[in-house]
Amino acid sequence: MKKEWYLLVKLALRGQVPDVPFARACVLYERHCGTRRPDRDNLVSGFKWIQDGLVLAGLLEDDREENIYAYHGWHPASKKDKRVTVSIVPILTPTDPP
Repeated sequence: MKKEWYLLVKLALRGQVPDVPFARACVLYERHCGTRRPDRDNLVSGFKWIQDGLVLAGLLEDDREENIYAYHGWHPASKKDKRVTVSIVPILTPTDPP
């Protein structure tokens, strides 16, 4: 399953990967599906393979807790409008190149 998610993530990135993976980042994961809000554990665990795919694709350096500040959201959506969106903002430190 990990390989399939990596391929989907890579396809979604359309080659837009930085020369050097982000060492730290804020990541907003949003699930748009169904009419019933999932419980917190299911919501968060549902993004694991996507996060692993971001690391394998070279966008994120590592997915350890100290590297990723993750936020998880849910929005109701019909079956035809179900999707996942991921927004990533790198966290730069004064020693990072521009």
